[in-house]
Amino acid sequence: MIKFEYPTADVGEWQLFDGVNWRHTFATYEQAKFYGEKFGAQRVGKVASDGTHSPQVLLVEMDELIYGSE
Repeated sequence: MIKFEYPTADVGEWQLFDGVNWRHTFATYEQAKFYGEKFGAQRVGKVASDGTHSPQVLLVEMDELIYGSE
């Protein structure tokens, strides 16, 4: 089994969530949202001091998550 490692972002940076991993680091929310929509990310989140991603902003509608986009 191949295990992929993704670099951890610094506190205050934004990352994209693809449904499995947090990846791609951006300095601003606007950049993260733009590329998140472009790459089909489910969420963007800002890295908090404890290493979690907060707040998490949902980029796709729930129907798209369940049924797929048309």
